[in-house]
Formats: sequence, C-alpha cells, structure tokens
Amino acid sequence: MTDKNECNKTVDVESPYEIWQTTDNLWEWRVLKKYQKPSKEVTNPYARWMCAVRSPHTYGSWEYGDVYVAEILNRVDTYRSLVSQNDSGY
Repeated sequence: MTDKNECNKTVDVESPYEIWQTTDNLWEWRVLKKYQKPSKEVTNPYARWMCAVRSPHTYGSWEYGDVYVAEILNRVDTYRSLVSQNDSGY
C-alpha cells in the first residue's frame, strides 16, 4: 500500500483539511494544503503546510501562508481532522 498525500489540493478556509487550536482558543491554524505525503513529513524538519491562521495579533482576521509543521505541533493542544468531510474527490 502506498502512502498518499490526500491534502495536496488547496481548499477554502471554510472547509479546511484540519483545524489545530491552542487550549485557550486564542490561536487557530486551518490547514488548506499539505505539500508532502505523511511519511515524508515525519522525516523532514522543514515540512510545511499552507494555513490560514487566526490569533490575537490578527484582530479576528485570517492570515494566509506557509507554516512549519513543527511550529504548529509544538504549540497546539487540540486537533480536529476534517479530511473526510471535504468534497475533495477522493
């Protein structure tokens, strides 16, 4: 069985692949695209995701850009996978 990147197409902020949040809900990362398949991501310290990020510094707005996966994983407490809810054609 091959390892496949099921999150390689950019999706809208309202239907992200995953949502990651801090416990206090002040920071939220919505994953809009992943550039590598999971097996490669694990071995790459510079793996990145395209995200929409909301924090106290964005005043309720979303800021878009690439974020290192390690940066998210080191800061979050809550995770929700939404891949199965997306109409991504898989």
